[in-house]
Amino acid sequence: MRFFENSNHAFRETTLLFRTNLMTNLLSLLSTTLIFLFLALIFVGWKTSSHWISLLQDGAEIQIFEKRVSEKESTIDTAAESVSSLLPAIENQSFTSKIAQISGVKEVSFITASEAQIRMTALMGDNADLLLQLDKNPFEAFYEAKIDINLADDIIKAISSIPEVERFRDNRDILKRLQDIETAMKTIGMIIAIAVSLLTFVLVSHIIRTGVEMNKSQIKTLRLLGAPESHIAIPFYLLGFLLTIGGALVATVLAITSLQILWDHLASPLPFLPLPSIPSVTSNLTIILLSIAIILAISGTRSGLSAAKKYRS
Repeated sequence: MRFFENSNHAFRETTLLFRTNLMTNLLSLLSTTLIFLFLALIFVGWKTSSHWISLLQDGAEIQIFEKRVSEKESTIDTAAESVSSLLPAIENQSFTSKIAQISGVKEVSFITASEAQIRMTALMGDNADLLLQLDKNPFEAFYEAKIDINLADDIIKAISSIPEVERFRDNRDILKRLQDIETAMKTIGMIIAIAVSLLTFVLVSHIIRTGVEMNKSQIKTLRLLGAPESHIAIPFYLLGFLLTIGGALVATVLAITSLQILWDHLASPLPFLPLPSIPSVTSNLTIILLSIAIILAISGTRSGLSAAKKYRS
C-alpha cells in the first residue's frame, strides 16, 4: 500500500512539474522527438548501406581467362547444346579443380562466350541492340570464381601462379572503395550521433535544472520534514524519462511508419539491390533508440539535479 501511495505521489509531482512549465516542456519533447528521428535516419542509412555492401562483398568474384581458351570456346559454341553443357565439365575439370582448391574460393563456374554475351545484353538494357548488330560475338569464355573478399590478395597471388592462366579481372577496387565509403559513413554517423546525444543531454539537464530552480522552496521544505533524497529526486527522474523516452518512442513510431512507406516505393525500382528486411531494421532501431534514451534520461537528470545540492538545509 505504501508503495502505491509513493508511486501516486511521484506521478502527481511529475505531472505538476510538467504542467508548471508546460510550453517549454512540450517544446523540449518535440525537440527530443526530432533529435531521435534524426538518429533513426542516420541508423537506417548506415544499416541499408552496410546491407548493400555486404551483398556486393558476397558477390565478389574473379574472372579468369585460360590460355588457348578461344579453341575451347569455338568447340563449345559450335557443338550441339546437350554436348555444350558437358564439355566444360569434362575438358576443364583439372583447371577448375586447381582454382577451386585455392583457400578463399567459394565456387568456380565456366561461362561460355554465349553466356557472357547474354549477361552483357541484360546489363545494357535498351542499348543491347548494339551487340546484336555485330557479326561476331566479341566476348570470350572465362572461369568465374566467387571469392572471400578478405582473402582477395592471397587468392590473386595463387591464381597468378597457375601456369594455365592467361589473365584475370577482379572487382576488388570497386569493393574496397565501397568499404571506404562505408567506413566514412560510419565515422560521420558516429560523430553526428554523439553531437545530437550531447544536445539531448544538455536539453534534459537544463529542463531538470529549471524544474529544481522553480521548486527550490518545496525541496527545502521536504528536506526539513525529513524526506529522503530519493523521494525528492524520483519526480525529476520521471520527467527526464518522459522527455527522452517519450521522444524516442514517438520518433520510433514515425520512423517505422515512414520506413514501411519508403520500402514499398523503393522495392520495385531497385530489384538488383534488395533492401534489408523491415523487421530486422525496426527491431534494431527500436533497441538502439530506447537504449540511448534511457542513458540520456539518467545522465541528464543526474546532471540537472546537481542544482538541488545548494538547497540543502
